[in-house]
Amino acid sequence: MDEIGDMDFWPALAAEYLLPLFAAAMLAGLDARVVAGWIRGGTFDEAATILRAHGMDVYARQLAGFGDEPLGAAEAIKAAMLRPFACPGPQS
Repeated sequence: MDEIGDMDFWPALAAEYLLPLFAAAMLAGLDARVVAGWIRGGTFDEAATILRAHGMDVYARQLAGFGDEPLGAAEAIKAAMLRPFACPGPQS
């Protein structure tokens, strides 16, 4: 199977963006709801600003690169990033 069709590809790429997003949230005292909002909004400007303010320019540039992802890829990455935020209902 090619890399794009590989089931591990999108979650691995999503993890590359989640790390700096959670780092920014932690540095600013924000919670996971804010991270989910950044992902749903598709823009990471606020997170990048927080990271730059804390000298984490590499992470800030990494988030800026999300805008360079092709539209279909960006949507697949966002879906993979949001997957950990899905909370199932009560289990019986």
